[in-house]
Amino acid sequence: MLQASQERASNGDADLEVFAFVDHRGAVSESLTNATLWRQSGAMAAALLKQVHRGDKVLMVYTPGIDFVVAFLACLRAELVAVPIPPPDLTQNGSKAQEESRKFIAIAKDSGA
Repeated sequence: MLQASQERASNGDADLEVFAFVDHRGAVSESLTNATLWRQSGAMAAALLKQVHRGDKVLMVYTPGIDFVVAFLACLRAELVAVPIPPPDLTQNGSKAQEESRKFIAIAKDSGA
């Protein structure tokens, strides 16, 4: 995957839209080209490696979208183990919010990230 992404980013497919997210009406709300994905994921990989070491587990707290795609590829490029998890929904009241928090903390602890 990494080699293919790098090749596409550096050849004639650099400006080709590779990921697109659509809104509830079906309109594209966000998109990435091969070149943009490669550039942004490289910058993020470099930033991650200033904080952690290759082979470390990294908790990825993202909602679905372009940012998740960039972060996931960054983890691959940095040779990190990605542990994706959605952010807890703390808009709920009382015990539901507490349960969301407990689940989030349990996954974070169990993953070792």
